[in-house]
Amino acid sequence: MTQSYQGEHAARSTQRQLVADAGRSRSSMTTPRLLTILAALLLLAAVIFLFFQINVLLADVEYRLNSDASGEGRLRSMNQQMDSLRGKLNNILADSVEIRIKSLEKSIAEGKVSAGDVETFQSLQNDLRTLEDYAFFGGGASA
Repeated sequence: MTQSYQGEHAARSTQRQLVADAGRSRSSMTTPRLLTILAALLLLAAVIFLFFQINVLLADVEYRLNSDASGEGRLRSMNQQMDSLRGKLNNILADSVEIRIKSLEKSIAEGKVSAGDVETFQSLQNDLRTLEDYAFFGGGASA
């Protein structure tokens, strides 16, 4: 019986040793696994963060490109409006010149030329130069 008791005791002690070793190896196995999982989660969080940062940067670039394009359109529109206003101003100036010329013709035909008519004539010369410049540079060849 002592042998069987010693055998049982040895078996139990071996069994306890195996259980203890298994517990130790299980805890040592879970630590690297846990670290691996934590590292993977950290890497995933970094990738998600970078994805959102890139998304924000791309949205900013897209906004800048769109604003540049709309700015260019506004410049074209403003140039067209300026050309239109320039044309209207020159039409008004031409009508004014025509009225003043008729007034001068009438004064000359009546033989009543005054100092005011001479000033009107000098003013007409300047206005005619302006109209010539418009016709030569801005009338049909504006960019």
